[in-house]
Amino acid sequence: MIGIKFNPFYRFKRKNHIITTADLYKNIIYNYSSKFIPKKKKRVYNSDFSATYIKTKSLTSLRFKSDKKENLHNQIISYAYEELLLNPSKEYKINYFINKDGSYTIYVIDMQIALDGLRATQKTLQNIDIVIPSALLMSGFYSSELMDKNGVDCYIFFDENESYMSFYKAGEYIFHHNIIYDTIWSISKANGIECNGEIIDKNIDKFSDLIKATIETMQSIANIDKIIADRIFLSSFIGDLKGFNIALSNHLMKSVNGFDFLSKFNSKSVINLMISIYAKELISNKIKLEFNIFDRVEPLYKRADGRLFIALILGAILGMTYPIYMLVLALNLDIKSKKIKHNLSIESSSVDSLKGILLSINQNLDNISKEEQNIKDNINLNLNKIDNIAAKINNPNLAITLSKIVKSMDNELLRARSIRLNNGVITIAVVAQNAQNINNFINKFSIARVGQIINNKNYFESNITIGLDNGI
Repeated sequence: MIGIKFNPFYRFKRKNHIITTADLYKNIIYNYSSKFIPKKKKRVYNSDFSATYIKTKSLTSLRFKSDKKENLHNQIISYAYEELLLNPSKEYKINYFINKDGSYTIYVIDMQIALDGLRATQKTLQNIDIVIPSALLMSGFYSSELMDKNGVDCYIFFDENESYMSFYKAGEYIFHHNIIYDTIWSISKANGIECNGEIIDKNIDKFSDLIKATIETMQSIANIDKIIADRIFLSSFIGDLKGFNIALSNHLMKSVNGFDFLSKFNSKSVINLMISIYAKELISNKIKLEFNIFDRVEPLYKRADGRLFIALILGAILGMTYPIYMLVLALNLDIKSKKIKHNLSIESSSVDSLKGILLSINQNLDNISKEEQNIKDNINLNLNKIDNIAAKINNPNLAITLSKIVKSMDNELLRARSIRLNNGVITIAVVAQNAQNINNFINKFSIARVGQIINNKNYFESNITIGLDNGI
């Protein structure tokens, strides 16, 4: 695990085992005692032991296994950047944890998405000890023995601003996927009804498209990702939704239950309760998934382990920015020095002359700033071009293929759900408006194979694998 350089748990012990949980998207804050008795409060204090969650859409996960234990940290970070084609100029939080089989699960959090909607609460964020991606909150159900570790469980959760399903096998997280459709909150608002469990149950017909999207997402995961749930549970930020459970049960021909195992705690906020259970189990070392995205991991280009990776891609371009930065810094110091001298001792006759000098320096600084910004713009432009990135790692064959993929996907109006490079093969999970677009895309490559094409409502999904004529 990386990026955790603190031990906040002393505050938990000092506060008599009180956990402060914060839903910062809705500004709902509760204290929970060791028996999970909730008490509402107005804010998070620095002295509190506190925890919050972030949206699932900011999280991406993947598995990694290697027989080489030397430089494991660098191996994992490089693997995540290469497999997920992460943008080296962006900021990510990367954590990894070892699994029972010796492999590692890597969790990558996009900081830009994670902070979306939270920027108005920056002072509160500084006081938070633990931050949990929403899809991982269910880990606490197993370690606290609220749930047994049998088979594959699917948890469907409707939050105010997103909907998703999270899968666990034998009590361990394995996969999650967002449900791409309007949320229960936005649908309620559009239909002029209160976002309340009982009212939604009475107006379940108005949510038929969301139910359909949920079913199609689950079927797509079963067909493409080969994950089939043995048990299905559904809840929301406003509590269980019996109407949804009944509708999904009828369509799937399988029982869909609410989060009944949480009802004994009598908590008004499902999310805050889930956060408190997770945090308590983390403290007692029953689970190991500890996150704090606000003790931030620097962008790849600022870290020692990342500079080598970036150098292979950008080389001399990045090297140009440092001397410019030093020049700007030196000129700024020179300006400050001249201003101090001016204030202390200068003849009135030299004021006009000094102003002319300062004006000239400011003009030079403006020119340097523009030049530096142009260089940064060029860097970002190059980073956003997949073919240029590949070309700069001395792999023209890969560059040609990636460039062709980007152009062909644009021509056929395809979108990529994910894209990975592994063992000389590029795998793309694509979404298209019709099946013919997918077939047209495949026909443009000599070494290509398409998986089963799944019809999901108004779009089609499939996995496509593309090889290179001369290997990578």
